[in-house]
Amino acid sequence: MPAGSVCETLLDRYELRLPTLPMPTVAVIHGHCLGGGLEVALACKFRIAVKGAKLGFPEVLLGIHPGLGGTYRLTALIDPLEAMTMMLTGKNAYSDKAGRMGLVDAVVEERHVANAVRAAVDGKLKRPTGSWKKAAFALGPARRLAGSRMRAEAENQAASKHYPAPYRLIALWENHGGDTKRMQTAEIASFSELLAGQPAQNLIRVFFLRERLKGFGKAKAASHTSTSSAQARWAATSSRGARRGASQSRLPISTKRHSPGLLAVRRNSMTTSCIPASSGATRWIA
Repeated sequence: MPAGSVCETLLDRYELRLPTLPMPTVAVIHGHCLGGGLEVALACKFRIAVKGAKLGFPEVLLGIHPGLGGTYRLTALIDPLEAMTMMLTGKNAYSDKAGRMGLVDAVVEERHVANAVRAAVDGKLKRPTGSWKKAAFALGPARRLAGSRMRAEAENQAASKHYPAPYRLIALWENHGGDTKRMQTAEIASFSELLAGQPAQNLIRVFFLRERLKGFGKAKAASHTSTSSAQARWAATSSRGARRGASQSRLPISTKRHSPGLLAVRRNSMTTSCIPASSGATRWIA
């Protein structure tokens, strides 16, 4: 399915239908809420974050920008400069900072989630007050001035020819920031074009390769842990066998931790057997 068709399907399913539902919609955010997940949360009327939750738009790191309403909803919800900085850098905001920004309506402990949801549905949840900057940046000249500065900073990082996503995002806000409908339409068109472009395809490929490498590292660590556990069990079994043998022969056995690389069984201060041990084994013998 072409990128445009996928975007249109998601647009219809989440961005357009969710905000128009007749009942209150509440997003409870646990753990990570990034990219498309945050866009779905923004489409809800209320957002409640559990302590420690992490929110963000990392799309720019993949050569794209939010494409399911994130660009115009975020800039309309909080300070537009903070919103643009968040999307242009791909940096995350933890729950407390998200609460101060107004990105979430409440930050609660896990045990208070049900009460917070009930308060939101009943209209008793006190919501953050809006920023005066939203009204100021609804004006085209203010957006263009801020946009020119953002563009200059982006140029210091990467040229638009090789990394177009930040520049497309800045242009989107500059040109349509004061008009939600137009920005919505322009967002999905820009997102689709970026997603099909070579820079995004390359960055997405690098992302998945990096994730595969992480997976290999975790698998190797798990294998090492499993091997060490098996060696520890072998050492414990050997220890029990030595104790049983000493008991049957009535020979005194001393318990001692030996230097790395050796497992030794002692009898009356005389070493009767010396067993090499791998570096991962538990080096105790009784």
